[in-house]
Amino acid sequence: TAALKACGRDAASPTADYPAVTVLVAVAALGVFIARATRGRLIPAVGICWGVAWIAVGRFVGEPRSPLVGWACVAVIAVVLAASGWAFFRRTSSDA
Repeated sequence: TAALKACGRDAASPTADYPAVTVLVAVAALGVFIARATRGRLIPAVGICWGVAWIAVGRFVGEPRSPLVGWACVAVIAVVLAASGWAFFRRTSSDA
């Protein structure tokens, strides 16, 4: 999304948030993939959530403000943590 901004895309445009949300959907999908591949390891999930949380903070209180992107970040964090928890509990239940 930074590349789109550098190419001259107007940040005040009503559709300016859509590329960022699309990228966040890809981050959520990657987070779910990593959670399944690592069988619910905590560190990759925490790393993804940490980075996305800072994006959320920036969009809620920084400039350019974007509640849509901020809430998309919150959703990504929830999805990644849920996927990691699910994969972890599947791993521990199958090991027992």
